[in-house]
Amino acid sequence: MGIFLLVSAPLVLWILFAILYMMGFSWLTTLMDVRAASVNKAVAHSFIGIYTMWSDIGAAIGPIIVYLAFSFNGGMITASILSVIILIGLGVKWKVYEQYIFPLP
Repeated sequence: MGIFLLVSAPLVLWILFAILYMMGFSWLTTLMDVRAASVNKAVAHSFIGIYTMWSDIGAAIGPIIVYLAFSFNGGMITASILSVIILIGLGVKWKVYEQYIFPLP
């Protein structure tokens, strides 16, 4: 969504992109909530607690990281580089976890 800050577009297009962006994150949040609700009942309380705690931490720390990134020279570039680093780190973590859970024969 941040790339659209560089584009001079009509207001209707901005509103359309904003609605699509919000719908995408609403869908993702709903999907994660359904996944959390489908956990085995024996561990549901601890899982829901951990899920809620980490989503709250992410919601609190995310804006702080972006604010700090914008305080450096190059603001948007620094925030983008931080996003790429975080996404690569998550991808590596998930790949290692996947290989640990589902090893290749």
